[in-house]
This record gives sequence, C-alpha cells and structure tokens, in this order.
Amino acid sequence: MVIVPKIVLGKWLKEIAEWVPTLRILCFYGTGEEREILKVKMREHQFDVMVTTFETVMKEKGELQRYQFELLILDEAQRIKNDESVLS
Repeated sequence: MVIVPKIVLGKWLKEIAEWVPTLRILCFYGTGEEREILKVKMREHQFDVMVTTFETVMKEKGELQRYQFELLILDEAQRIKNDESVLS
C-alpha cells in the first residue's frame, strides 16, 4: 500500500506503471460511489499494489483494516510524526 498526498497521486501511479509495468495497480480514490466499486476489486484481490491518499485512508479505515499489506509506503511521513496525529 502506498499512501500519498492527493496532489501527487497521479505522479505515483505513473511512476509505478513505468518502473514496474507488470504490477496490477489499484488506485483507491474517488467519490463514495467510485470507492464502493473499487472495493469489489479489493475483495477479489485484483491488484498487486494499492495507491491511495491520506484522506481516503481516514474515510475507509474500516474497509482497509480487513487487509494485511506486506509493505506500507508513506509519502510525506511528516504527517505522522506527531504521536497525537490522527494519521499516526
């Protein structure tokens, strides 16, 4: 799972596709309706790497807690430095 600021979401998707074109990328981001559709793909494990935003993680933490990710990459880790931060 890769968690990024919304502003660089497209850049991360492009870079992953360029550097590892064989990976199936799931961009877990969008409106509530769009995310509901994406959850079907998630439940069917139709992805190798998920890229999402900090805000989406907060909105969908109940859904995301169902999964065990082997690796978590955080872009802008300073957002979690504070122990009392909602994201930490």
